[in-house]
Amino acid sequence: MMEHNKQTIQQAVNMVAATPAILEALLEPLNESQLNWKADEESWSIRQVVEHLYNADNMAFAGRIAYIMAHDGAAMPAISPEERARERAPEGISMLELLGLFRNRRLQNCAAVREFAPEPLAHTVTYQEYGAF
Repeated sequence: MMEHNKQTIQQAVNMVAATPAILEALLEPLNESQLNWKADEESWSIRQVVEHLYNADNMAFAGRIAYIMAHDGAAMPAISPEERARERAPEGISMLELLGLFRNRRLQNCAAVREFAPEPLAHTVTYQEYGAF
């Protein structure tokens, strides 16, 4: 069973690791106007979505998984506003640069997750906004 879990984890990590290349292929033909377009004030632009992906990877991806593995059943601490501000993507960079940052961070995070033992990955935590996961 443990080998199956390790194999399943590796397959999932491989899929997650492919996200930057998929985004690069999909977004390469778009111009800045298309990347920044929003359907309305409540919607996110494509650029905002990619920034969010980068910011989440930069602040939380592997670190959150490591926390869950070490603290089964615990409450997941929220990310502070200071940490959010510090770990954000640089302003004014091109989409190509942003995708490069995202690709590098995602691949670093996936490399870290590949090293995790599968057993603690079954742990859960509670996050105040979303409940148990």
